[in-house]
Order: sequence, then C-alpha cells, then structure tokens
Amino acid sequence: MFDTFIESLDLPPQSRIERKLHKKQFYELSGMNRSAQERFSRPIESITWTHSLQRSTINIPPLVTEHLEYIEIAYIHVKLREKTPVNKLSEVIHRIPYPVVLFITCQDELCISLALKRINLADPSRLTVEEYIHSDWIDLRHPTEHDREFLESIRTDRLSFENFYRFYQDIVDRIVAYEASALSGEFSLSRTPQRKQTLDRIKAFQEEIDRLKNQIKKETQFNTRVDLNISIKKLSDQIDQLKQELL
Repeated sequence: MFDTFIESLDLPPQSRIERKLHKKQFYELSGMNRSAQERFSRPIESITWTHSLQRSTINIPPLVTEHLEYIEIAYIHVKLREKTPVNKLSEVIHRIPYPVVLFITCQDELCISLALKRINLADPSRLTVEEYIHSDWIDLRHPTEHDREFLESIRTDRLSFENFYRFYQDIVDRIVAYEASALSGEFSLSRTPQRKQTLDRIKAFQEEIDRLKNQIKKETQFNTRVDLNISIKKLSDQIDQLKQELL
C-alpha cells in the first residue's frame, strides 16, 4: 500500500533515488550509546531515502536567509516491524541536516512526520529543530474521508512552488488541518495558524490531564483524589471549549 501512496504524490521521476540508509549512519549522527542504538534499531525493518527534491529535480527555487536554509528536501521511508511511538524515532531521523518528509509505516498504516528547522546562530553550519509535527496513524487500506482529503492535499501539484520553504510549510499546514479535522469534523486549510495554536493548547491540557490521572493512581488521600478529579474536569471543559474554536 505504501508504494501506491508514494506514487499518488506524483513526485518527479527524476527525484526518485530509492537508496537504503544504514542504521549505523544514524547512530553516528545522534551519538547513541549501545542501549540507545538497540532501542532505535529494534522496531525498524528498513530505512529508505525514496526521493530527493532539489533545483535540478523539480522546478522549485531554494530559500536561504539569515535564519532559514531550505535548499533541498528528502523524502524518507522508515518501515517498522512493530508499531512503536514515533516521537523518539523520528527525532533521530530528523537529525539529517536538511528538511525531511518522513513516512513511517507499519504494515498498512502510515504516519507522516516533519520538523521545522532553523540555522543555529551560534554555529551557522548546523540546523536546529524548532518543532516536530506528526500526523496520526492512517490506515491506507481503509482511509476515512478526512484521511483521503489529507493525503490528496499533499500531492506535489497541490503544494507551493514558490520556494522549498513554502513547499515544506504547506505540508506542515496540511498536517495541522488534518489534526483539526479529527476534532472539528471538517478538513479545511483556513485559519491554519490559529488552529495550530488551539491544537497546541489542547495537547498541553491533555498532557496535564494524563499527568493528573497518573497522580490519582498513586494518591491515597480521598480529599486529594477529589481535588485532582475536579482539576481534570475543569481541564476537560477547557478542551471542549477549545474544540469549538476549530469549527
């Protein structure tokens, strides 16, 4: 199913490279000890650099400023043996020193990960990740209507050709719209910055709820448990109010 999906993106044939990447390369990029190497390596079946978008392979100009360097974009596919949380794994892959569109698959499920990067002002030869962006897992065999709308929206011809930064940012915007659609019931590219802020607040409140729930499990005092449940209810109410802002 992944092959069908990647073909649907309509990337230029000349950008296709299909180069296998060895896990050892990422050990060196990340300075992993043996234990970290094992945790990174265990769930991964293969890592493939599928496409390289450069000025020579697609008619998009690079963008280089004091803070940004978007001169090429790598499309990379990580195939998993077993489903695993993508955060730590993707952070390692995104250490590649240019923008990466990362596809993580487990059987017929797909997660898309991007990382917004800026030039490290203390060391201009390096890029610093400002933020990681991940989609939810998508079942490619049984996509929902919103899944299909999102996947179609990241086709190459639906993205900006103004420069590589705008091209990459367009994919980020579509992941934000996809996340919002799970809560609003509508896939829309309008009000993306505002929706991103709302989603970030919802995530922060949800993380706090999870923390409080774990605290309740360990708490022996009844009154304290009651207070914690009240706090959870207030946070849940705030999340419900924020969801209305996504409509």
